[in-house]
Amino acid sequence: DLKAMQVDHLIPKRNEDCKYHDDTKEQIHCFENLMPACRSCNNYKSGNHLEIFRQGIETQIERLRSDKPTFSVAERFGLINSTPNKVVFHFETLSKWQI
Repeated sequence: DLKAMQVDHLIPKRNEDCKYHDDTKEQIHCFENLMPACRSCNNYKSGNHLEIFRQGIETQIERLRSDKPTFSVAERFGLINSTPNKVVFHFETLSKWQI
């Protein structure tokens, strides 16, 4: 639902390595750095860089297997079908002219 979308900073607002235009902090809020995100992804990503967020998502199956015995049991009995995938975010599938 588009109404539930939030604006996420691709380069996090708290990034100290960000290069600013004209010695201002405006670049962090520029259009190219703003991406749509659902509330849960935006909260989960928090202030992390995109690749850290991607790794966190991609490792969920292994983390659930090792931390949650109920997940392993459900998986073993075929109640859950785990399919590891590379994570590609929607904005990465668009050309810059579609954004």
